Amino acid sequence: ITKIRSIHSKDDLNIIAIVEQDNHEQSSLVLKYGASAYIYNTLTKEQVCLVVNNLLDVYENRLITNRTKEQIEEYKTKLSKYVSPQIYQSILTDLGKESLDSKTKKLTIFFSDIVNFTATTESLESEELTSMLNSYLVVMSEIALKYGATIDKFIGDAIMIFFGDPFSKGIKEDAISCVKMAIEMQNRLESFREEQKINGVVNPFHIRCGIATGTVIVGNFGSNERMDYSILGKFVNLASHLEAACTPDEILV
Repeated sequence: ITKIRSIHSKDDLNIIAIVEQDNHEQSSLVLKYGASAYIYNTLTKEQVCLVVNNLLDVYENRLITNRTKEQIEEYKTKLSKYVSPQIYQSILTDLGKESLDSKTKKLTIFFSDIVNFTATTESLESEELTSMLNSYLVVMSEIALKYGATIDKFIGDAIMIFFGDPFSKGIKEDAISCVKMAIEMQNRLESFREEQKINGVVNPFHIRCGIATGTVIVGNFGSNERMDYSILGKFVNLASHLEAACTPDEILV
């Protein structure tokens, strides 16, 4: 039994040991060294079949359970792509209920969009546009997450981000992180534009960025069927207006 178990685990292989009837020492030993079950050498054929069938049922249930776990992990991975990582983790942890309640909080809000995006879209096929926009959003998202940002949503070519919820380093540090993020985004876009030009893009991406810090309402908004964890308030509107008023390739705070 020990030799077999060194090759096959209990999940892979069931071992049924035959022991002498009423020999409790043998029964204990075979289970200790890896047997899945034991039967007495005096059992009838029907009794042996019953033991085997019970083990097969256990094995089948274990396979179903493992398959279900794999499916759950797959669903969780897919779901995580549709919400900010911080929000996703909050939902899955014990902090979820507390951190996802609606509340008033001082946050730093960031908006950006691509200048003359409509003109760019008209010169590209849908597949090219999708690939280019997704490449841009991947780069911007990586930078945002690097600085601990909560990515609220993508609105076409626009990005809405906030700092300070559900996790915060402090109001001042959150604001500084947001500005550093915006600077790195603008710097990274310089090399991104060179890549676009090499690929034949006529109108490479230039972006505007707006940043504001102020008190907002943060929490769940929506219906019983569809909820959105987001922020509301005049400082959200201010950040959006600053972005719209900003000079291309710059940041207005």
